[in-house]
Amino acid sequence: MRSFIMLLAVTIVSAAPVSPKLTAAEPAKIDWLTDYPTAAAQAETQGRMMLVWFHQPEKTAAQRSAESEVFARASVVERLGRHVCVQLPLDARIKVRGEPTLLIDSPAFAGLEGRPGIAVVDFAHRDAGYYGCVVTTLPVDDEGLSSDELAILLDLPPGSPAERARLLADRLARADAARPLAWHDDYAVAMAEAERERRMMLVVFGAPGDASRSDCLEADVLANPAVREKLRHFVRVRLPLDATILAHGRKSRLIDDPAFAEMLGRQGIAILDFVHQKAAYHGTVVSTFPILGDVPYSAEKMLVILDLPPGTLTQRTLIY
Repeated sequence: MRSFIMLLAVTIVSAAPVSPKLTAAEPAKIDWLTDYPTAAAQAETQGRMMLVWFHQPEKTAAQRSAESEVFARASVVERLGRHVCVQLPLDARIKVRGEPTLLIDSPAFAGLEGRPGIAVVDFAHRDAGYYGCVVTTLPVDDEGLSSDELAILLDLPPGSPAERARLLADRLARADAARPLAWHDDYAVAMAEAERERRMMLVVFGAPGDASRSDCLEADVLANPAVREKLRHFVRVRLPLDATILAHGRKSRLIDDPAFAEMLGRQGIAILDFVHQKAAYHGTVVSTFPILGDVPYSAEKMLVILDLPPGTLTQRTLIY
């Protein structure tokens, strides 16, 4: 079904102002278009792939800077040079049968689920059954767009949407397995992020004086693909046991705070819930797993810990 071709005749209306063009360092640059029908017509005429970048209409300076860095990477600029590129705000509208409709809501972009992200349309392979169709979508998660992910997407060979989706998932999984997980080392920063993004927050208390060590999580546990996949959904912070916080004008050890009383002052894992805003336990510690012996948590135990259902500290402890 070439639902994308139908969109060529429509016009974008009443869209929010498009952000300034994102450019790479000279001399290379990305020639971004900001009009969807123009981009589609150009891609069809030139027989090229078309990349559509749906972004948030309003972004923070940090988000704009991060996006600029991603699109300015030499490896990305080179690959995008082979595409017709158009950037649009999520609220860009088109006229369908005379009625303004959000472009992102078109069935052609269903893979983006109404979220910011990338869509690739194939106008390069005129004799293929997928000519003129969206052949790849890549929604952007809370951690933002990665230049590595974008490069992987742009390197996919020609194929149907199903073929490219399978290949993209496989290559992203391989790349993710090879990339170390990013961890915060500042409790306040991690907590603010978890609150802002409504995510669970996982705190690992490691060896005293060394935030990089986590005796309760050995390398093979963090390298476990299933554990890594679940950890991706948490805001993660790694702290030494002697990490301090400022409370009531005084510095004190975080582990000694009453909220972490069940940690017993030991190394281990704690989880805070910033997801369920209407629950009484929102923003509180809902799991504690101190190391009571010398044996760190195994991958099997971590999978159970990371998959506990919502609830209070008592409820989740009993379930575990």
